[in-house]
Amino acid sequence: MRTRVESGIFFGDDTWIPLTLEADSGLVLGEREDMSGILDGEPDGWSELQRAEGCPVSGGSHTLDAGGDTWQGGFVSAADSSGTHLLWLLHVTAIDRFSRIGVADGMIEALSEGSQGSLLWRIPLDQPRRMTVAKA
Repeated sequence: MRTRVESGIFFGDDTWIPLTLEADSGLVLGEREDMSGILDGEPDGWSELQRAEGCPVSGGSHTLDAGGDTWQGGFVSAADSSGTHLLWLLHVTAIDRFSRIGVADGMIEALSEGSQGSLLWRIPLDQPRRMTVAKA
């Protein structure tokens, strides 16, 4: 498995939402756009994913995954129950990795580690753009 090296939420329809994690203002999300711009600008900008221990996990009708990558960052992803159709993948370069993931009532909770300390991410399964992040 692999992901783009940019921070953002990547969707199975080849669109993405750019994302930055700022120490003072938290998450900053851009507008959803086609991935052709980043693919044309840096066609080789891919990184291999490395799963966290215990992943993937079943979230009812979804399969959830988390971990780090070989470049810089961590990821959380949601796919259909068979794990073959990607719904979305969150990649964040400002952290080292996601080390734990769980889901209850449609809300994913994932713990990340990195230079900003441990962060708790709460991500609505069906609306990842509405995620929140706080110190763990």
